[in-house]
Amino acid sequence: GQLPGGTTLVAAHSCIFNGQRFGHVILKFHDQLVSVLVTAVGAAQTSEQNALGASKEESIARAGSDVYRVAHFETGLHAVFVISSLSEAENMAIARAIAPSVSKHVERAEVA
Repeated sequence: GQLPGGTTLVAAHSCIFNGQRFGHVILKFHDQLVSVLVTAVGAAQTSEQNALGASKEESIARAGSDVYRVAHFETGLHAVFVISSLSEAENMAIARAIAPSVSKHVERAEVA
C-alpha cells in the first residue's frame, strides 16, 4: 500500500517502556503525529488469524479512547501498533497502507 498523500517521516528510534523494547517510527499526517510501534511478542501470543494465513488487511484490529485511535496487526513474532489522534478512518488508512511492507520487512528479520 501507499501512505496517504502528505504523510511525512518525523523521526525513528528504539525505546524501552516497562521493560519492553519498541521500534518507534513517528510520522506526521494533517499536522498530527502518528506513532508506529513494533515490538516482539512470544510465538504463542500471536493471533489465530495470522496462524491461519489471513491477509494483513483482514487481520488489522482497532481500538481507541476519547483521544487516541489504535490499529494493531501481528507478524509471526512481532506486534505492530499505529497510534494517533486522527479519525479512526485515517488511522486505519495508514495501518492498511503500511501493513504489507512493514510485515514483510519484519518477517524477513524474524528468519534472519
